[in-house]
Amino acid sequence: IIKDKRDFDKKHKPYWLKRTPYTNTLYLDSDIWAERPVYNLFELLEEFDIGVAKDPAEPHIFYTDDSLNDVPESFPELNTGVIIFQKNSRTKHLFERWISNFTPSETRDQRPFRSAMYESEAQMTVLPSRYNCMYRELNSVNGPVKLFHGQLVDRGMNKINIRRAVNRINSTTQR
Repeated sequence: IIKDKRDFDKKHKPYWLKRTPYTNTLYLDSDIWAERPVYNLFELLEEFDIGVAKDPAEPHIFYTDDSLNDVPESFPELNTGVIIFQKNSRTKHLFERWISNFTPSETRDQRPFRSAMYESEAQMTVLPSRYNCMYRELNSVNGPVKLFHGQLVDRGMNKINIRRAVNRINSTTQR
């Protein structure tokens, strides 16, 4: 699904995901760098409805009032930059709940997604960090990174050389 970004807001993501024309969909944020093939993600959909990676920093759990529901602190914050999912009634309901969880002042999508996922009947699996390596956060990766997640230009610093970063990170793996 390609959406013109001129009027795109974080709360529009689940709206468009819910409307996928495909039985199985891999969603990637626009700041994802695909370094290696990820076809094997679709194999997960033989057992699960949806796959997302844990957000390594979990920045929204402690500083926000999660008055939407009683999500326990022990339930992880999930990053929605890479989502693999089946189009079915469980994911449709999940996306509808995600939409309804947005507050008028919400600027990020992880907090409303976390609440929606906790309440969902969709069967979720957590993707390894190599499928959503947020290279600007504290992170650990087991195996070669397949999908890097993050802006290629740091607004406050110099431009990042993605090829150098890929080579550096993937050169220390054993696989």
